[in-house]
Amino acid sequence: MLAEKKKFSVDEQLSHLRQKGITFTYCSEEAARDYLQNNTYFFKIRAYRKNYPKHADGKEKGKYINLDFQYLIDLVVLDMQLRYLLIQIALDVEHYVRMQLVRYVETINEDGYSIVNDYLDSLSEEKRNIFLFELERNKENISKNDKTYQTITSTYAHIRTFRT
Repeated sequence: MLAEKKKFSVDEQLSHLRQKGITFTYCSEEAARDYLQNNTYFFKIRAYRKNYPKHADGKEKGKYINLDFQYLIDLVVLDMQLRYLLIQIALDVEHYVRMQLVRYVETINEDGYSIVNDYLDSLSEEKRNIFLFELERNKENISKNDKTYQTITSTYAHIRTFRT
């Protein structure tokens, strides 16, 4: 069983970081307090401290060496920028793959509707019901003139489209 840890206020969080040797030279404690209250949370910013060395012995044993709170903020920001970049790359790759798929489907003698029907027929009754439930749930976002929507809903109208 995990030991329960005390919930720290923002001031106690800052005190805890100070006890670990983290300084507030390049980022004042007031700015750090504001950052913790408005931009991130303690455990996220605290996790980045593991990238820094600690004193091995002496009166500072176990405390971080030359670690300022600003450095932790910089890593949080860098992590966020990297995350946004990777998301954009993933979206670009998804778009490229989708376009390649569309180009491929356009070159074969296939209308696309049979692919959807074959897929639905391949599903278990439970998974098909879930799919149809989601389709029904999102019908307001689908054009009523959409041929695929009309085909699917008319083909599988006899199946209950709600979960029991």
